[in-house]
Amino acid sequence: MNQALPIGLLVFLLNFFWSDHLFSKSIDLNNSKSLLHSVRLLNADGYPVEQSLTKGKIVGLYFSAGWCGSCRSFTPDLIDFRNKHQREFEVILVGADGNSAAQKNYMKKYNMPWLAVKNQSEDSRFLLSATDAALLPSLIILNYDGQIISREGVTDIKNMSVGALEFWKKN
Repeated sequence: MNQALPIGLLVFLLNFFWSDHLFSKSIDLNNSKSLLHSVRLLNADGYPVEQSLTKGKIVGLYFSAGWCGSCRSFTPDLIDFRNKHQREFEVILVGADGNSAAQKNYMKKYNMPWLAVKNQSEDSRFLLSATDAALLPSLIILNYDGQIISREGVTDIKNMSVGALEFWKKN
């Protein structure tokens, strides 16, 4: 059995169950602030970018990892969806790989054209906790104000294809 799968799963689970104790960011989900208001974003090469790249767009927080078979299967569909709708939709990878190098390799292998949060960072733990993303892959959809409008982004894309974006716009 591949050692990366159990180790990666363990890292993801530890981050999920213990995230409240591992970082200082907190969020009041009744508050109107965007989930992304203080999250530091990176481009596919790992360099910091401005949050303005998501302004005016529906955003999908993509909880995924290179060791996850279901993630590797869904990623090409998400790339295709994002590329068809890139003026109105952006993806931010919240990786569950064991380290930043593994996340960067995963992004390069699949030519992911989107933004990311630094792997195993305070920001990634914050987003994991704030969204309650419990499964991989998960695609949490945020409206233009950064509020959650769907926790079923993977299912929405699989079932509605290009109609998913219009569905999210109505929510």
